[in-house]
Amino acid sequence: MDTALQLVALTLAAGTPLVFAALGELVTEKSGVLNLGVEGMMLVGAVASFAVAATTKSPWLGVLAGMAAAAAAAVSSAGREQSVYDGSSSACSIAAARLLISSPIAR
Repeated sequence: MDTALQLVALTLAAGTPLVFAALGELVTEKSGVLNLGVEGMMLVGAVASFAVAATTKSPWLGVLAGMAAAAAAAVSSAGREQSVYDGSSSACSIAAARLLISSPIAR
């Protein structure tokens, strides 16, 4: 029974950020803008936050870098003529950042 309780607790902890993203998307959809790249923006912020925190050994600088990177990703999609943003550019940026961070040259 202890394992089932752990599973429920970890599921709730892992799902909370997605619930916040879904609530934010719900509010923006009410204004008439459909943003399908919410998870991509969260991923951009997470990768930037991890990279800065691991490099500088300062979690607060990591938090600030994550907020700045996610805000930059949001601003890059804000001025488009279409009202649907699919997040494909965010996904490509994340793939490039992962390759750059995990490459042997970066170490």
